[in-house]
Amino acid sequence: DLEITEQWPPAIKAGQQRYGASNSSNEDIRTFLRLVQYGNLDISPLISHRFSYQDLPAAYELVVNQSPELIGGLIDWTG
Repeated sequence: DLEITEQWPPAIKAGQQRYGASNSSNEDIRTFLRLVQYGNLDISPLISHRFSYQDLPAAYELVVNQSPELIGGLIDWTG
């Protein structure tokens, strides 16, 4: 029920409802991020790769080629 456009965050399609819930996608995303922030949702099984910012070309290559080994990646922006 999400309409993916160039805007962030994605929005619920016009005229669609979420099974009686009044939450918006913005609220869903905030809730998700809070769960991760406070350790109530472990996303570590979804992280298959970690990249330094210097290795971004290799990371994008995996995405572009739809590599089956890439589940999710983190970018380390520190030194």
